[in-house]
Amino acid sequence: MRRKTRAVFWTFLFCLTAAVISPAEEPVGRVEWVKGRLNLTRAGRQHLARAGESLYEGDRLVTGRLSRALLVLGGHRLEMGPASTLLLVAVRPPTRYRFFLWLGRLRLAVTELLGLDLRVETPAAIAGVRGTVFRVAVAADGTTVIGVEEGTVVVTTPAGEGEVALHAGHEVTVRPGAPPMMPRKTTGGPGEEGDPQMGKEKETPKGEEQGQGPQGGGGK
Repeated sequence: MRRKTRAVFWTFLFCLTAAVISPAEEPVGRVEWVKGRLNLTRAGRQHLARAGESLYEGDRLVTGRLSRALLVLGGHRLEMGPASTLLLVAVRPPTRYRFFLWLGRLRLAVTELLGLDLRVETPAAIAGVRGTVFRVAVAADGTTVIGVEEGTVVVTTPAGEGEVALHAGHEVTVRPGAPPMMPRKTTGGPGEEGDPQMGKEKETPKGEEQGQGPQGGGGK
């Protein structure tokens, strides 16, 4: 059953990547800083990304197990936590942004802008925002926890089930194939004390393992 579920995820991600038919020729953002390792895959080629490097639609980014990175796209700030895999599915500044968080944690500080259409998708959930600060955490089985620090986030599933309006100071858990659970007050932030399934990573010896996830699509 688990293999079948993963196969569905991979098929879905392949379709997302293939949907980027005309990747942007111009950079859509940059890497602000990196603490540890940040692997960037573009057009099937992988390298270590560094501060100041330009980002393109279709890029796939993976942080090491003890690493973090801050990305800036169109004035919006995305902080990747350890062992996280993020795909820049469709980035069309200044109003359209589509990200897919396959695994790990992501904190977003979104600048309020008229007509902004920004979504973060995971194997279990879709979070759509208009000017806010929120966090997303994805476990190995796809279980997703979304917590809001400021503003409001609308949470639903890839199938459009059980739409929930999530307000500041609250979080919600969404499991693959199921509608969002009842929102609750944030107890420790998604991926921290508030959800034991999203516990902190164990330290690993030198030569960190590279995260697994979707392959990057377009790019320059």
